[in-house]
Amino acid sequence: MGGRRKKRYLLIRSKDPASCLEKLLELYPAAAGIRALYTSLDVIGIYDDIVVIGVLRELAPKARAVVAASNECHTVKVRGTVKAARRTAMSIRRRPT
Repeated sequence: MGGRRKKRYLLIRSKDPASCLEKLLELYPAAAGIRALYTSLDVIGIYDDIVVIGVLRELAPKARAVVAASNECHTVKVRGTVKAARRTAMSIRRRPT
């Protein structure tokens, strides 16, 4: 398998992004199975109430299932590039008032 591994970027909304990310990092290896040994979640950024993570394209459905199983957070959108994910996260975040 040569070349770069394609990724998808999940935008996840949460009231407490830190606890959501912690829960995700805890549950993701169980869902990803053996692939979790050689790949990990890439945390791109936290924008107010939005967490942006990168996962391998073939593991994106499993990562979304893990997010759905968590009560603290839910997937808002999935993007194909880091630039698009950051731009979307900046536009949909809820700024604290």
